[in-house]
Amino acid sequence: MNIDPFFETKIITSPKKHAFDSKVGLIGFFLCSFDTTHGLRILFSYPARLQDDKNEINILKTHCVWKIENVPLRIDLKFSEFVYSAFQLQTTQESSLKKDTIYGIVIKNWKDTNPIPNETFLNFKTTLEDKIGSNLDLLYAREKLESNPIRKREYKELLKQTTKVEKELESIWRNFSNRVSEKISTPTTEIIPSPVNSSMTPLETTLCAHDLFKQRITMRILPSEETGGLMVILINQSEHLRDILIQISKRTEFFSEPIWEQELEEWPLKEDLILEFPRSDTTENYLIKISSKRTTIDIKSLEVGTATVS
Repeated sequence: MNIDPFFETKIITSPKKHAFDSKVGLIGFFLCSFDTTHGLRILFSYPARLQDDKNEINILKTHCVWKIENVPLRIDLKFSEFVYSAFQLQTTQESSLKKDTIYGIVIKNWKDTNPIPNETFLNFKTTLEDKIGSNLDLLYAREKLESNPIRKREYKELLKQTTKVEKELESIWRNFSNRVSEKISTPTTEIIPSPVNSSMTPLETTLCAHDLFKQRITMRILPSEETGGLMVILINQSEHLRDILIQISKRTEFFSEPIWEQELEEWPLKEDLILEFPRSDTTENYLIKISSKRTTIDIKSLEVGTATVS
């Protein structure tokens, strides 16, 4: 089965409705990380029950905030009756993690409510980076160790440290929610000039059920009679692509090692791209990343040895 780190193939229904302020419409938020090795991880959510909904996880994986390098102040993803407003967070210390790890906040809001002012978003982002920016790696490490029974002691130590961070996150969210309520509910005659910087303008995308299941690049695996290895066929299903970079890396438990890359000036629609992988006595895991100059187009995970795709 072909699984993209941005998305797992599952039926998505509209998430359950929650109680909310009819004027504000805030439901909650997610703190997430994304990297090409582990895909998307939810590090924290408020309320906590949000991250238990698999539908929410699938929607978060499709959000453009993980795929755009120069992210504006926020990106709004519209799905059903909800808006998922997201922005990336910057760490305030030298990270020990891979450089491609992205941290981001996704706020879930009802669509048919008053929009949240950009200056309120900017204040929320700045406060988060100032107060918990140095602890983002701790939350990420805790999430990785949670399912590792061998390192249970380390996990317990991290749990103590991150409990304080979670309380801080809840406090920041409550202040943000109150601020949003005041901004929307209280009339004002103050004139706020439109920002000159285009990064203050939210980027909006609309997501429908059909888009969630559409794969931009499909992959087939066949045995190679000539080499005895595996022949991987990538098929462009999206559009005529230009200035494409294909990168292959070998995946380990915590890291991925780049081993090959190729630039393509053009990749026409429906055209095949054939790659060959040698078989091995042990199972080898690879990531195939397809990207353009502006964004990541797709990432495929390949398991060689059992000849299956995961």
